[in-house]
Amino acid sequence: MSSILFLTACFIGPNAFQERVDADGDGYEDAALGGTDCNDGDATIHPGAAEACDGIDSDCDGAEEVLTDADGDGVSVCAGDCDDTDPTTAAGLPELCDAIDNDCDGTVDDGQALATFYTDDDGDGFGQPQGAAPTARACVAPEGFADNGDDCDDTDPDVNPETTWYEDADGDGHGDPASFAAGLCTSPPGAWVISNDDCDDTTALVSPEVNEDVATLRCNGVDDDCDPVSFGDDTDGDGDGYLACADDCDDTDATLTPATPWFLDADEDGYGGTIAQLACLDPSTTGAVYRRRPVGVVADCDDASPSVHPGVDEGVSGACNGVDDDCDPTTYADDIDVDQDGFLACADDCDDTSQAIRPDMTWYADVDGDSFGDGLASPTTGCVGLPASWSTSADDCDDTDPDINPDMYWFHDMDGDGYGIGALVAGCADLPASWSYVSGDCDDTDPDVTPDMTWYADLDHDGYGSGSPSSGCLELPASVDDWSLVGDDCDDGDPLGWIGSREVGLGDDLQALADAACDGVELSLVTGTHAYDPLVLSRDIVVRAATGANPLIVGRVEILDEATLRDVTIEGGNTDRCLTVDGATATLLSVVMEDCAATGDGGGAQVLNGGSLTWTGGSCLECSATGIGGAVHADQADVVLQSLTLAGTVNVGGGSATLEDVVIVSDALEAMLQIGSPTGGSIEGVWLDGPNAGPMPPEGLRLASPVGGSAFPVSHLRVDGARTGVRIDGQRATLGFVTVVGYDQVGIHVQGDKPVTLHDIVVGHPGTGATAAIDIDSAGSPSFDMVYATGASTTPEAGTLVVDPTGAWATCAANTTPFAHCEDGRPTGDLVGPPNDVTIVGGPDSLAGRLSNGALYCPNDTPPTPPNPPPQCFQPGVYGGDGAPTF
Repeated sequence: MSSILFLTACFIGPNAFQERVDADGDGYEDAALGGTDCNDGDATIHPGAAEACDGIDSDCDGAEEVLTDADGDGVSVCAGDCDDTDPTTAAGLPELCDAIDNDCDGTVDDGQALATFYTDDDGDGFGQPQGAAPTARACVAPEGFADNGDDCDDTDPDVNPETTWYEDADGDGHGDPASFAAGLCTSPPGAWVISNDDCDDTTALVSPEVNEDVATLRCNGVDDDCDPVSFGDDTDGDGDGYLACADDCDDTDATLTPATPWFLDADEDGYGGTIAQLACLDPSTTGAVYRRRPVGVVADCDDASPSVHPGVDEGVSGACNGVDDDCDPTTYADDIDVDQDGFLACADDCDDTSQAIRPDMTWYADVDGDSFGDGLASPTTGCVGLPASWSTSADDCDDTDPDINPDMYWFHDMDGDGYGIGALVAGCADLPASWSYVSGDCDDTDPDVTPDMTWYADLDHDGYGSGSPSSGCLELPASVDDWSLVGDDCDDGDPLGWIGSREVGLGDDLQALADAACDGVELSLVTGTHAYDPLVLSRDIVVRAATGANPLIVGRVEILDEATLRDVTIEGGNTDRCLTVDGATATLLSVVMEDCAATGDGGGAQVLNGGSLTWTGGSCLECSATGIGGAVHADQADVVLQSLTLAGTVNVGGGSATLEDVVIVSDALEAMLQIGSPTGGSIEGVWLDGPNAGPMPPEGLRLASPVGGSAFPVSHLRVDGARTGVRIDGQRATLGFVTVVGYDQVGIHVQGDKPVTLHDIVVGHPGTGATAAIDIDSAGSPSFDMVYATGASTTPEAGTLVVDPTGAWATCAANTTPFAHCEDGRPTGDLVGPPNDVTIVGGPDSLAGRLSNGALYCPNDTPPTPPNPPPQCFQPGVYGGDGAPTF
């Protein structure tokens, strides 16, 4: 029987089994058959594909396009951000000058202002100059470019405009750090380099390139390679003055040198004594031990005893044994006798710093501390009960007063005013109840009379003194039988007149109008005539014109104290002197004197006996005297005359004389202004006007009698009409800006032995009898500068400088030749002798004006007219170019 096999096939539908397919061949299977390709018909679409802004999900992530903004600039890639990592780049952003396409338009830095950058090959920040290498236009410097073209060597980054050059004096290629020039692109002239590592630029044998490990260079004491670290044996590492390569046994320890002291420790207690050996290493040998001594440790004071050395505790090992066990006498000083009095402090010495304080002494209490003890008190022996102050002396006079002791010297002071009298007494004998170290008491019965008091004579016995105060016990006048410590009495002849007393006034009588109350009230004169015979002002007073008044005082005014007259007229009636100042102080302000006459000296004002007169403003009209000083006569007194016109003469003898802006008109047969032995003062702007007719006075100005000290100054003086314009007789003086005209004999005459200086002088217009413009008869070596002189022809020739031939100066009189050059009696050169820088203007001269060897002349046809000679007579530039001084 045949068998028939039936195969029964089971049909499986499409949802039960599917075969996976990659239809587009992009490596990703169709998502519909279980793969991941969301579009198996397009090979550009699959997971991981680049997403494009085209509305298609190219990477199969479910999103159609990239919408993210990674850099947070508000613009996504799809919206136009060309760099989503830079917030400064995106479509629509402004373009910046930063080498970036900020607006994503494909052009970098479009529309920006570009700078020029220069090739910088050596990278030192300085580029090559324009034209030497390519440049770049950009907003910022590209790589390899700089913002300037100032480099002078672009192959070397060390050479540029900021390079510092160092001098290489020894030419070894290494510069001296101490000699440099900073900020130069090229080296200065000479040998300069950019290195500064040469430690000795005076020799090429020393530089960083030297190999110091050469036999000839080792241990030569020189840092040949400029490196103190290498081959340090060449240097002194510890600064002790010794080299390690030579004889220093330890160049790291300055205390170990060949000169280090090692001290013998004979007792081997660890401390050396005073015996030293100098060595670098320990010199100890068998039987001889040496130690170095640490700083601050003293020597072993007993090197034979091991129990005595620094560091011993003296309070344990040997207190009060009489031995300095620790070698320190300041610790446990009771072990030794410091004051060498034979007693130890630790035993029984009271004070081991003083030999005077010891157990066997006897002392006395010295309560007042004057080093003398009280002998009346019980003495103490030993050290018990030592007082705060003591003495071994028992001789004190008074132990309650340190000023009273046997060493004092005293004087009896009976009135207890602190001043004693009598013999000097020493010691404690005869001690009075009151005593003083100071002697010299004026009156030891009156405590108010002492050498330090100031007293005033009280002539009217009203308890108030006057006059100059006196101090001490000297000069107590015998005529004064009473005195006062108060010196304010304004009338010491009237017991009713003192400070606070009643004021007395008796009409217009000035003698009775006393300032009895001493209140300094000014007294006024009203308009009218006030006659006195005389008016005596014997107290401090001011007499002045009342407001708007013009009073006239008839009769002499006598000032015996301090007085001031102001805005008044004094008339002497041509029979009496107008003012007498006797040892007093007078001040005249705008005071006019008229018709003043005196039989004797001082017709207008006479100042005597150390008095002083200051007269400012006003005049003395028709003032005369049969003696000297028709207008003013002062004898041993001080005079100040200012802004005055005086119709008389002025004589000052033995005091100071000061005249300013004064005109003196005189027809008297005496010097118009005579000053003898002045103690001070000066003349500044005075015109001495002599008579127009009649006999001339002998001098205009006369400085008489020799005195020492500084020169008397005379400046801006004019003298008209005197036999001798200015005569200086033995007086040291300086004359400047002086004009003398109308003299009859000599313009300026100098004699005596004091030096006189003449500068800026004009002497001209002489009389027919004139003998010399300037006559020098002096051994005082006068000096001249800018002197102008001229005159009529006489013998010797007027206008020449005549000098005493016996003196140190030369003479050039008529037809003589002692000058360096003389011609017809006229000097043609400098004076012989000092000073040689004299300028003399002489004349008259028949020759034309000329300049010869420093002497200058005016021609005869151009006579000068003082005080202003013609300009052609003077050297340009020497004196302003326009002649002699103007008065």
